[in-house]
Amino acid sequence: MNIINDFLPYLHLCPFVFVFLTGACILILRMIYGNQLAMVSYAITLAVGFILSIISLLFDQNIEKDYIYGESLLNPGSFDKCILFIMLFVTILITMSSYKYLEKKKIKAPEFYSLLSWATLGAMLMVASKNLLIIFLGVEVLSISLYVLTSITDYDAKSSEAGFKYLIMGGLMSAVLLYGVSFTYGFTGTFQLDTVKHILVQEQYNIYGIKIGLIFLLTGLLFKSSVFPFHFWLPDVYQGAPMVITSYLSTVSKTAAMSAVYKLLITFMTLKDVWLWPFVFMIIFTMVLGSCMAFVQKDVKRMLAYSSMVNGGYMLTGILSYVMNVQNIDQSTMLIFIAIYNLGSVGLYNVLSTLVKEKSEDLPYEQLHHLKQFSKLGWFTMVIVMFSFIGIPPLGGFVGKFLILSDAIDSSLMPLVIAMIISSAISTIYYLKVVGHISAENQSATISNKVRSEKTVGYYFVNVVSISAIVIAPFVLKYFLNITGK
Repeated sequence: MNIINDFLPYLHLCPFVFVFLTGACILILRMIYGNQLAMVSYAITLAVGFILSIISLLFDQNIEKDYIYGESLLNPGSFDKCILFIMLFVTILITMSSYKYLEKKKIKAPEFYSLLSWATLGAMLMVASKNLLIIFLGVEVLSISLYVLTSITDYDAKSSEAGFKYLIMGGLMSAVLLYGVSFTYGFTGTFQLDTVKHILVQEQYNIYGIKIGLIFLLTGLLFKSSVFPFHFWLPDVYQGAPMVITSYLSTVSKTAAMSAVYKLLITFMTLKDVWLWPFVFMIIFTMVLGSCMAFVQKDVKRMLAYSSMVNGGYMLTGILSYVMNVQNIDQSTMLIFIAIYNLGSVGLYNVLSTLVKEKSEDLPYEQLHHLKQFSKLGWFTMVIVMFSFIGIPPLGGFVGKFLILSDAIDSSLMPLVIAMIISSAISTIYYLKVVGHISAENQSATISNKVRSEKTVGYYFVNVVSISAIVIAPFVLKYFLNITGK
């Protein structure tokens, strides 16, 4: 009994331990069985490990933990735990839709799932920690894993090019981020964001040194968030990466980066006169320029890259609205939008993964033809997701956008409100273009066998979850958050 009591204070580390051990177990299975196990076996291993992580995350610890050293490094609050739950669940869904795709691409590499596990571990560290050094460590674990996963299809030149571009630019921005961490530590004497915030409130700091540190910190994290003007890597990497990794970049990776940006803005609120208006202009350009660039794309994956950029702008609008008006706005808006965007995106990419060719990741609009004829569930999923992204009521996308616009108005951020409305209007065109192509029935049936052969249990499950999240979850989640007072 004493052993159990001694272990209880460390339960807050279990979600991270389970995710790390999941990646390690997959590698051990790889060493023992070689290529004898099917890829679905490794996918199941990852899913089981992540389910255990979710269970441990939801476990309520009614104990004092102040004396634990690790508590100051990894101490997720209620909001952080919700984000962690979303990321873990989305990764499970991506895994369920991945194994058949990997078979089609002839990627017999169990290391894929180890790297996916450790990428998620890095994302979790970024979300759960308020320590700059741990956040940087999380960024590196996430990034290094994604550099490899992006270029894992070695026979595809575009995949290798995407991985190389991501490596070079990501490495540069990691150096910039580390420089910001060093500056902040040098002028405050701490890595803890709470302590930094206290020092700023007490005005016990060198203003110029802190400003330089903040600029470098935001630059590094905004690159990971693909915010203007740090978005130039986005379309090439999204197009060249395997479809399931594009899905991961668009959801889990982006969510982790946004969470880290949110913590920085909260910490450096005292210096809002320095960063507020440059940040507002970056968000405006992210939304409007992203929509314009998505409109002119001829490849679906490149269009979705800019669409992801635009939705990132919406997320930042919600984050900034909360930061600027903490007393009157709660965090439920951010949670609802992030959840709907993530679950909608994973369903979208689940369908698209059945449409790409074996030797290429290119996906021209014409390749979407006849989807309705050969996969009605896939067609319905994409229609619902596109309508949700447009913001048609009463779907989840409309609820999320409406709440963000309301919060932005309450926070007197009218330039962002106008930019968001303009961006949404432009996005209607290219989202409806997708709907038109997937509903076309006058082109040659080039995907029939492919789509039919890939209707696995995972394919159905991911689509159903995505549709349910968009149609039902916004109301259930908002009601739950209201009655619990979160």
